[in-house]
Amino acid sequence: MVEVLRPPRGGFLRPFGCGWFIREFLMGNGPMGSPRIDPDVGAPQTDIHRCYKEALHRAYAEDMVAWEEGERIRKKLTPDRIKQKLELICQSIGITPDPKHIQFIVEKAGGNMRSAENTLEQVCQIKDRSL
Repeated sequence: MVEVLRPPRGGFLRPFGCGWFIREFLMGNGPMGSPRIDPDVGAPQTDIHRCYKEALHRAYAEDMVAWEEGERIRKKLTPDRIKQKLELICQSIGITPDPKHIQFIVEKAGGNMRSAENTLEQVCQIKDRSL
């Protein structure tokens, strides 16, 4: 019996080809955010491997962020739901949220939970600096 060699969900992580990456890397083009090298000198195999893996991780992270944003848009979080989630986050990190701050964050977020979380983080940092 022949079994298909592939992950059960999502497929293999290959947003770009290994051969293409190595060629571009050794040509000194710095593909996918990797550092540029001198093509006349080259690079050790371990550096090529590390840069390729880091580029794969960056590409995967970008895809996951896009997917998460799409899910949030699809779910269409209401301002009340965002407010509840922000209050839970505040409780989990041990701070008492000011209702004015929460309302400001909810209005600024416009249905985007990631934006709300980032704004909450900024407000907490400003609060910490003022103490």
